Amino acid sequence: MFHAFGKVLDANIDPKVGGSPQMVSLYSDGRTNVYGLSYFKTRALLGLDASTIMCPSAVEWRNENFERWDPTSGAVIADAQRQPRLGV
Repeated sequence: MFHAFGKVLDANIDPKVGGSPQMVSLYSDGRTNVYGLSYFKTRALLGLDASTIMCPSAVEWRNENFERWDPTSGAVIADAQRQPRLGV
């Protein structure tokens, strides 16, 4: 789902749509999870530029493939499940 969403954003079909996706998980027991994203060399949290802010430890960070990502090192976390992105 994330890759399909990303492909639509990346296609630039509508000039009013684009930028880093905003991602939140909603669970049936009422919990939520906010994701920070490193999206093709940009860093965003809830759609806002996060390149100059300290990355909160309570936020789970993902890259453009939705792989777990370490904002401090800029690398995919060692035990993260790899998610290939085809056709981009």
